[in-house]
Amino acid sequence: MLIIRGLSAGYGDIQVLHEVNLTVDKGELIALLGANAAGKTTLINCISGLVKETSGTIEFEGDAINALTAYERVNRGLIQVCEGRNLFPLMTVAENLQLGAYSQRARQRIKENLEMVYSFLPILFERRKQKAGSLSGGQQQMVAIGRGLMADPKILMLDEPSLGLAPVISQAVFETVQKIKEQGVTILLVEQNVVKALQMASRGYVLENGRINSSGSAGELLDDDGVRKAYMGI
Repeated sequence: MLIIRGLSAGYGDIQVLHEVNLTVDKGELIALLGANAAGKTTLINCISGLVKETSGTIEFEGDAINALTAYERVNRGLIQVCEGRNLFPLMTVAENLQLGAYSQRARQRIKENLEMVYSFLPILFERRKQKAGSLSGGQQQMVAIGRGLMADPKILMLDEPSLGLAPVISQAVFETVQKIKEQGVTILLVEQNVVKALQMASRGYVLENGRINSSGSAGELLDDDGVRKAYMGI
């Protein structure tokens, strides 16, 4: 579904990504791993159209999308759940979810997707009339994921969904991601919890200093001595 070839990008004179190559096939969960400042969020933002690449190509479902705006990519089904959640705190949970279905494409399935979100995340149905800003951090992350699902994604890109959450809440987030995967949604997961990410993933890529350092099946990366030492403390 997604092919990235030779992608480079940065901010002003600072180059962050260096000729990155990456593929995502339909139905896969791909883990994008790396330390802080490795370039993971920049890569996701390039795919979303929020950061303009300096070179390279991004293909989605066979079409080059480099020239498309961010909202045009959303309308095609490339959906990002940003790090930090970015909810509207004074709006209710239900209102935040409905805004996820803003695009013309997603509006056609708003009823079905809302039912799906509430079935995956029943806490959101219970809190649907509550203002998003009054929720706990974990519940806010669930709203952010639910809002992404309301956009009817073909690829759902999750940027650090467990960041800043207590372990027990992080586990609930990972269980939600697993449920979404089991429904056949293609997922690109950016995550610092390497073990949890690879346990769910089909394949993974390790990004270091803006370059793909290693890639392979989830099992291969879990057994890789370099990955284990750098990211698992083993």
